[in-house]
Amino acid sequence: MGLPEFTIDGRILSGRAYQKLHALLAFLLMEHERPHTRESLSALLWPDHDKERALRNLRLGLHHLRQGLGRHGAALIVGDRRTIRIAPGHPFLLDALELGAPLPSGASTASLEHLVALYRGDFLTGLALPGCEEFEAWTRSHADTLRRTVLRLLERLGDECEAHGEVEHALQAARRRIQIEPWSDPAHRQVMRLLARAGQTDAALEQFRAFATTLQQELGTAPQADTVALVERIRRGEPLQGEAPPAAPAAPGERQLLTVIAIRSLDQPRVGEDPELWAERISRFTARLAALVLELGGTLAATPDGAWVGAFGFPHAEEGAARRAVQAALRIAALGDEERGESQFAVGVHTAVALSDGVHADRGGMVTAVATALARAAEGGGVLISGATELQTRSLFEIEPQEDALPAAAGSAFHVLRPSGAVDRLDRAPLTPLRGRRDELRLLLDLWRAAQGGQAEAVLLLGEAGIGKSRLVHTVSEQLRAADNHVERALRCRAEFRDAAYYPIIELIESLAGYAPNDAAPLKNAAVARLLDEHGADGVKALPFIARLLGLADDPALAALAPAQLREHTEQAVLALFLNPAKRHPLLFVCEDLHWADPSTLGFLSRFIGAAEPGYRILALLTARPGERPPALAGLRTLALGPLDDG
Repeated sequence: MGLPEFTIDGRILSGRAYQKLHALLAFLLMEHERPHTRESLSALLWPDHDKERALRNLRLGLHHLRQGLGRHGAALIVGDRRTIRIAPGHPFLLDALELGAPLPSGASTASLEHLVALYRGDFLTGLALPGCEEFEAWTRSHADTLRRTVLRLLERLGDECEAHGEVEHALQAARRRIQIEPWSDPAHRQVMRLLARAGQTDAALEQFRAFATTLQQELGTAPQADTVALVERIRRGEPLQGEAPPAAPAAPGERQLLTVIAIRSLDQPRVGEDPELWAERISRFTARLAALVLELGGTLAATPDGAWVGAFGFPHAEEGAARRAVQAALRIAALGDEERGESQFAVGVHTAVALSDGVHADRGGMVTAVATALARAAEGGGVLISGATELQTRSLFEIEPQEDALPAAAGSAFHVLRPSGAVDRLDRAPLTPLRGRRDELRLLLDLWRAAQGGQAEAVLLLGEAGIGKSRLVHTVSEQLRAADNHVERALRCRAEFRDAAYYPIIELIESLAGYAPNDAAPLKNAAVARLLDEHGADGVKALPFIARLLGLADDPALAALAPAQLREHTEQAVLALFLNPAKRHPLLFVCEDLHWADPSTLGFLSRFIGAAEPGYRILALLTARPGERPPALAGLRTLALGPLDDG
């Protein structure tokens, strides 16, 4: 679970095992009980290729995969001219299959602990195959199932440990549930109850305060009545026991954060248009809508009144669901009438905690009702989002307030104009005053002054999640923007891309080049060439390597280079792009969440910091969690952030 890793005879699968080969092996192992036609596998992984080219890619991929598996390759993956499968009876272990297997009713706590330890993140985290919609849907389905499985196992483990008086083990299980499902009232109640039973009343009350504050700030809602009742019992010092099962079977469903988009067509039959042709045109749009929503991780359903409703963050809540929903809404609104230059869709977007079950994303319909009302309020087309959605996506989109009459449940509403270009919510979000970090801030500003004088500096900020690493870095950035003529560059590492080589670097270069995702390849290449020229890099030498890194072109001349040579030339080109500005202006270089960086990015960062000789005016600030300092950066100056003080 988590990042895919395949081990053979104690060694990690290497060789030409790029993303699609990992995907192919994962699919064959998970679906090992039956054979798969070569046509279906090639269409699964190369849907944008013609049939012959896709089959050729599959044959080549299988060859490299068997080579990587060594002596087991030919025995493990078998087939004929028509089908491929895992050899029946060939031994292998797969954590996802073990976690998903039926659990005996009398399973011991040790067995439960073993199973939950297998879950290190969502199924195939980081294995993204853009454009492979069928594979992505298959991955999401297994990820949803396994996430629900581990949550049930953690609940059972916590309950059994609590029943046997094993408070610490029960706390660990409950806190792990919260990590996976942050809005779970039952998990927070169990933590509060266990802390109170252990005599840690203040900690139990603080758990409630933090949970209630987060719900209010992030979702605009409050804890469940049972949670409020529990905290009152804790305040009164009443004896506490585990939660009793309900007297009658409860209706299935659970609260989770959901973003709903409601889509209303503004299109009407043109004068003299055949009704059947108009219906066919709407049908084509429906197919495009469904594909677009699916591509961004949502689900789409038609409504009886001829509209559509899409859900993001279902069947489980996901970080970034609101952002993807608004991105989908903007792309849908852009599906305008090319002849008349008008928008054909009005889209409303609302985010709230919904009661969901395995079938219905919004069983009560309350989130959908607000989104639908917003779509109706967007009379001229475009995208209208609620205040709750704006809170979830703040700074990620350029917006303007909606002044007209609004549904009361939406609170406030905003027209979305376009993406802001911000990478995450902190990128452009106004910061509240920094408290309790005066000494750390003073140190970093002193190092900045040293960097301005020509002394390159680098600091690794270590601290637990939520301790304030990003806020400290952004406070430094805000103060510098107010006072200095300097350059800033920021890499942001992400858990879902920790297996994608150079992903943070690619993302930054694409942002600096400023091209749109749907720009033609020549326009993108021209933008990269301008960027290299503006930064004093040798465009003639560097452009082929940067273009290849960004996936824009693959110069045949580069095929003759050995992998080590290719990496060397590519990193030299990126070094010039990043370092050259520091010769003219002081450079603040930030890398956030280093613990999620892929090995190639880590190697480059070590090289970047080592290349920043005296004369380069650079302050590099890198953030990571404790205990996860990469060996390649072991020699960095470290600033450990403890709990905030009251300053």
